[in-house]
Formats: sequence, structure tokens, C-alpha cells
Amino acid sequence: MADNRDWDKEMAAIDKVIAKGGYVAPQSGAPAPQGGGGAQAPTPSFAPSGGVAAGSRAWFGVWVRTLLALALAFGIWAWPWTRFCGLNLYAYLGALAVLALASLWVMIVSWKGRSAFSHILGFLMFGFSVWLGAAEVLPRVEYAKLHRVWACPVEPAPPTTTTQ
Repeated sequence: MADNRDWDKEMAAIDKVIAKGGYVAPQSGAPAPQGGGGAQAPTPSFAPSGGVAAGSRAWFGVWVRTLLALALAFGIWAWPWTRFCGLNLYAYLGALAVLALASLWVMIVSWKGRSAFSHILGFLMFGFSVWLGAAEVLPRVEYAKLHRVWACPVEPAPPTTTTQ
């Protein structure tokens, strides 16, 4: 296979574009453009697009979301009602699902905002919600040695006496 391309010339053109700070998408078979044209070069594919903008406002938004999810995690940890069966159990499992979704939200936003500590907290909160959910669900699907029920047992009504 014969290659009729002048690689030194193409590499020199690429070096010029890199020196200007621009980026030119590769085109099949066409030579690289020689600087100067007034058109703005497209942004590189590795640049952050959409999502969270850079700056203090983005940082504030990431941490507001993180602190809200952390408050929910602490609220679930200190859950004040019984959660052994019935409606309280379903409310507890619903709160765990909300915590899991909130932690995923924190992970996505912190990834876009380049906040590593917030991202790690999101992972920890997600693991916490999965752990607490497994502690409630596994005994009810007879996976664990301890067996629990989903619905609360109904107590029989006291007998009524009638006098005649």
C-alpha cells in the first residue's frame, strides 16, 4: 500500500493549531486547515459539556445537594418510628429509595462539578441505603436466618358478651 501523504507537513499544521490552543476535528482524507480562517474551532471532545458550570456557584450547588442528601441519610439513621411491619415499613423502604436516588444525583452532579469528596460521599450514602434496605428486605424474603413478615399480624377482636 502506497501512502501519498506528507506526514511532516500535516504534523506541522497540527502543531500550529495546538500552539494556538484550538482543536480541529480530523477529516477523512482532507489536509489539516492552515490557521487564520476567522471561524472558531469546535471544542475538544474531552472538555466538560453541559451539566455544572465552573465557578463558585457550581461548587455551591454541588454542596447544597450533598448536604441535603446527607441530612436525609442522618434522618433515616435516626428513624424514630418502628419499622417492623406494615405501613411504617413501606414508608421506611420508600425513604431508603429516595436516599438511593438522592445519592445517585449527588454522584452525577459532583462528577460533572469535579468535586471528589462530594462524589465519595455520594458513593457512601448509596452504599448506606443499600445496606439498610438489605437489612430489612432479606429477612422478609427468607434469605436470612431471622424471618420477618411484611404485613403486621391482625389481633383478633375481643369476644363480646351479650346478656339476655
